[in-house]
Amino acid sequence: MSRNIKLIYLMTFVRSLMFFGAVTIPYFTQLANVNFTQAFFTQSWFQFWIFLMEIPMGVVADKLGRKKSVAIGILLFGVDMFI
Repeated sequence: MSRNIKLIYLMTFVRSLMFFGAVTIPYFTQLANVNFTQAFFTQSWFQFWIFLMEIPMGVVADKLGRKKSVAIGILLFGVDMFI
């Protein structure tokens, strides 16, 4: 297996771990003064949209190609993190 394919598998695995969840709960509860219910609702809402947007991106990948689909996904993720 080529090195690039191994790196793609590794990055997909690491991205799926979602390390930012461990940081957001203390941030929400201590710095933003949000209770656990509100913090978990926010996390659930974020996960819902990740799930919902994976299906259309599959269609985009079929039409435009995987590279453009990944680039659009990264761009949208960056916009989401900025907001």
